[in-house]
Amino acid sequence: AASLTKFLYRNYPLAHLTIVEIEPSVVAAARQFFKLPEDSKRINLVIADGVEYVLGTDKKFDLILVDGFNEHAHPGGLNTLPFYQACRTRLSDEGIMVVNLLGLCRGVMGGFAHILNAFEDRALMFPSCESGNTIAFAAEGNAIKISLDDMKENALTLKEATGLNLLPTVARLVQAKTCQGNTLML
Repeated sequence: AASLTKFLYRNYPLAHLTIVEIEPSVVAAARQFFKLPEDSKRINLVIADGVEYVLGTDKKFDLILVDGFNEHAHPGGLNTLPFYQACRTRLSDEGIMVVNLLGLCRGVMGGFAHILNAFEDRALMFPSCESGNTIAFAAEGNAIKISLDDMKENALTLKEATGLNLLPTVARLVQAKTCQGNTLML
């Protein structure tokens, strides 16, 4: 449905987005049924295999979102150590990679192990949500350190500005007690 693309496009007007999609019919459906914006100045839409694209580009990105699965909910080459290593080399100094590990399929911990390895343990897996999605974050460059109280304030600000409610995500982090000293470090 291109929800991530549409959210970033709408709420971050200075962002330049590159979307890599292997299946042209998915792009057509996103445009026809889900109002994917057509703006060649801000959206670079590439029909290609995501793994091949990341391995073959020399571009740097501030944010890489990995959310790709086949009809059987398998990510294929998008969930491998070489792919995550390539993503790390494509991140800017302040870059972050976010991966949907789709917690209902087998192999979530194995995929996360690849991320931990590729990013030399600078990764964190958020507790899965009701939909079964498990989201992992990995960082390159300067250390990220934010208190859960500050995250809550940021989530409130984001909710007021965009309508996106991440407060349940922060609550899951607090309940999971995975952040030592109530501080997320990445």
